[in-house]
Amino acid sequence: GLARRKVRCSQSPIYSVGIVVPAYNEAGGISDCIRSLDDAAANYPGPCWLYLIDNGSTDKTVDVAWMALSQCQALRGQVLVCPERGKAAALNFGLVQTAEDIVVRVDADTLVSPSLFLQLIPYFSDPAVGVVGGIPLPKGPSRLLCRMRAIEVYYTIGFARLAHSSVDAVLCVPGIQTAYRRQALVEAGNFSEGLNGEDTDMTVRIGRLGYHVIIDPSIHVFSEVPATWDHLREQRIRWSRSALHVFARNKSAILMCQGVRGLWTLPFSLWSAFRRPFLLLLLIYGTLAALIDPSVIGIRQGAALGALVVGPGAIITLMTVLAYRRFGLVPFIPAYLIFRIIRAYFAIDMLFTLPVKSPKQMAEDVTMLRTYPTNRRLRLTGDEALTSQMSNGKLPANGTIPVWVDDPGRS
Repeated sequence: GLARRKVRCSQSPIYSVGIVVPAYNEAGGISDCIRSLDDAAANYPGPCWLYLIDNGSTDKTVDVAWMALSQCQALRGQVLVCPERGKAAALNFGLVQTAEDIVVRVDADTLVSPSLFLQLIPYFSDPAVGVVGGIPLPKGPSRLLCRMRAIEVYYTIGFARLAHSSVDAVLCVPGIQTAYRRQALVEAGNFSEGLNGEDTDMTVRIGRLGYHVIIDPSIHVFSEVPATWDHLREQRIRWSRSALHVFARNKSAILMCQGVRGLWTLPFSLWSAFRRPFLLLLLIYGTLAALIDPSVIGIRQGAALGALVVGPGAIITLMTVLAYRRFGLVPFIPAYLIFRIIRAYFAIDMLFTLPVKSPKQMAEDVTMLRTYPTNRRLRLTGDEALTSQMSNGKLPANGTIPVWVDDPGRS
């Protein structure tokens, strides 16, 4: 319970906590987010400071945020305006402002539990831990899509990533809510701008520095689920593209044999990005073949094909939901299997809508890469790392964070 968590936290070092919340047109829900953070701060014995970064909102996000912050009992902070658009830019803007030991990023549409900091912070008493995350559940469990999302979260995070955590191979801690050791962020550099999956990229880079990445399934936060088909499509295409972007930026982890993350989870994420479309096309092909000529695929062959496509995932999903005692989700597992087919469709959509650079743009990118000094001394710590000159844990006052990239000659 909450009392036991307070005892556990009191036995660990009390770290200061900085909360970075990027917000864009979140006037409708930002006050609820801030109130939930205030409740979490009230239960934590250390100081908590909020950095709410408005990213060019056209509604009253700033005014509503200031009003909610003024009503907080334990949480203190400030509302800042980031002139550059994009979530990664807002995160970097907020990161430069922080001076706390632990930096927690939270999406503006997210509600956190009152015990959040009591659960997160004790992990950082181990100096080897760099990132800690939990399970982001949907806010409204009564909607069908929310139930699908809940099953998906329990399977992908509560099962798969929890298993990866046991061998220090977690590829992504969702940016919905993530806690970072600030020193690890300083060493890794800024959040990557201009790509999908800045949360995954940061997780991989900190892991490549040698820090452990932890998933705790008892840590729950609650976030919005897309309300429309267009919003769902945009979200899933973005998530699918992130696998390609993150792999491209961290591919040297494979050649450098950087642990299970580099040798298994990173390559497997790329394989999964193409596996889903392939399985859907295989299913469509089998269905059309059976309709055109039933003798091509008989009942037994069709059953075998269906079992190959959905069987293993369905069994693991059922066992995972039962293990978490979410019995109310069991009747919705068949619908979740259909949802997986929809996800595969979005993966195909991603491949056909993937922007392709012209030869001129690619040449410009190569030229830009060659203008950066290559971090040769810290090769074993990742593609993008800060030099040891920043080992004092301070970010540049002007907000400019140097970034090193893969040497084009090694690619």
